Amino acid sequence: MKENRSALFRGFAAIMLFYFVATNIRSIFSRVQVSAFTQQYKYTGFRKYSPHQRSLSSSPAHNLAVPTRSSTDLIDVLDACWSSTTWTINPEGDPRVDQALGGLLSPAPQAFFALQRALREATCVEVAMNSCHFLVKYGFVFVVRRNLDSNDKRFRVGGDWHILSENIPIDENEWRVISRPESIQNALQIAKEALSYLEESSQRQESVDESKVKSTVDKLRCHLNLTLGTDIRGRTCADTAFNLALAGVTDDGLFKVLSKITLLELHRVGKRPSRRGKDILQIVEKLAASGERGGDAEKAFKFAAECVLEKGPKLEPGNDDLLRENGFSLLSARPRVWLWRYSTSLAKPTATSKMDKPLVTLSADVWWRRFENPTKPLVIDIGCGFGVSLLGLASCEKSVDPSPLLSGTDFPDCNFIGGDLNQGATSFANGIAHRWGISKRLSFVTCSTKTLLKQVLESYEGPIALILVQFPTPYRLVHEDYGNSQLPSGVESGFMIDSSVMDQIATILQKSSVGNLKARLLFKTNCEDVALTVRNLANAKGLRCIQTDRCRTIQQLDGMRPSQRTQKWIEMGGDRAAGKDWWHSSLLPVNCDTETEVACNLQNTAVHQCLFETS
Repeated sequence: MKENRSALFRGFAAIMLFYFVATNIRSIFSRVQVSAFTQQYKYTGFRKYSPHQRSLSSSPAHNLAVPTRSSTDLIDVLDACWSSTTWTINPEGDPRVDQALGGLLSPAPQAFFALQRALREATCVEVAMNSCHFLVKYGFVFVVRRNLDSNDKRFRVGGDWHILSENIPIDENEWRVISRPESIQNALQIAKEALSYLEESSQRQESVDESKVKSTVDKLRCHLNLTLGTDIRGRTCADTAFNLALAGVTDDGLFKVLSKITLLELHRVGKRPSRRGKDILQIVEKLAASGERGGDAEKAFKFAAECVLEKGPKLEPGNDDLLRENGFSLLSARPRVWLWRYSTSLAKPTATSKMDKPLVTLSADVWWRRFENPTKPLVIDIGCGFGVSLLGLASCEKSVDPSPLLSGTDFPDCNFIGGDLNQGATSFANGIAHRWGISKRLSFVTCSTKTLLKQVLESYEGPIALILVQFPTPYRLVHEDYGNSQLPSGVESGFMIDSSVMDQIATILQKSSVGNLKARLLFKTNCEDVALTVRNLANAKGLRCIQTDRCRTIQQLDGMRPSQRTQKWIEMGGDRAAGKDWWHSSLLPVNCDTETEVACNLQNTAVHQCLFETS
């Protein structure tokens, strides 16, 4: 019995020894290679490089051109990069390759693939490393042979370039160190550069120089061609797409590349136990908020739903669309919440002559010429924000049941125009309309409400079907001497819907209410006092409320969470927005509500809405 146990023990020990040698053979050879590299230059002039003693490259890398590829070609390369493994990178077990892998960030095979390709694609080593040096771990240096032929694009590791520990001596006559840039701009930072320019232009109330935006987009495209998205892991890739969309970028191919990177990254980390369902949802919510849909974006949405359902029994409220075929998009609830969060961080623009004059000249006086058929019934959204409602309405298919908003027509038969003072918001909306292929019947302009309505009255050839006024910035509450300094001081002092604007609206509705077409006004707000003020103003201008049996009751209002403003209004003894004038549920088609209304619904805050037509 003892002999059998001894034989079993010896057999087990032999197996463990074999396993140890097999799994560590590459590491052993790599150490031998390092030793050989050190021994080769032991008696030659060498220098040990510390982080503060690296030689500077002689060529400026920032101003050198980088060739770019089509989005389709780049997507094929991305597949190859993300499928890289140690065995595909180093099938022959070259210890020099293993040594280089040891100096690269994880996942090292993908980093190696991207770095090797960047060296072959870029016009010179400095250009490649200016974008890709982040792949090299701190404590390691990237070296290149001094007599390297610039026409030789093989770039063999160990022969033409290498990644070595800082402690390994290097023969300066044979090798030169490519220094790490003081700051390396990743793809997200480049996208934020474009958005920052747009935000600054909007704040200064100046027209955007499209050539500057294009220059930044070209810079990002070149950067992605070298890094292959290895610098935008996790949610960062979706954040990059979202920032580009907010900047009004219309390069559909660039968004397709970012969708592909997001999908590949989800497949890499999505099912790891360390990844929370919340983290995965945020990735696809941000991607959808960028306006991406279909193709790799749709695959990313499906895979995210699969990952989240494996981690928990159900999806968070507002993400049910993930489970429907082609159901998840910018028009879904949670992606719109990201837009709302961003919008709350922006300063409120005000109507000024400086705002109107240049932008009216450039866009607002020609918007109707962009339509394929400028005689179709028109839907107007004044104070449209990011244009979510019009983007949804313009995407609607022919409905079986006619909308209560329209009389004598349907949304697929309409043109759409949105106007807002925020140039960033209208740039986002126009960018999405362009990428979705609906810009021949949907457009957005940056101008005041009065200017847009004046243009409609004087220049639009077709009838007006519907005017939307949703969640205008409220005026300061009566008797309030404190609060948000950005709010208009009163109804007739900066509030978007003052008496003169309501006159314009009433004139447009009366002019277009001919035959079986009855033009209407839909008003929405989350401020109860504002709702009552606008209702009374509209009634005074000859507009009547279209009443409903599906009305809002006092009990329903009391069951919702009041805002601080509404609570104060109630304490002041103000009237309540209840009764047949006030519709309880949204009148807009599914997924056409604004980002503000979605946020209100998630917070159980009341939205007050009235539908008007001429008496």
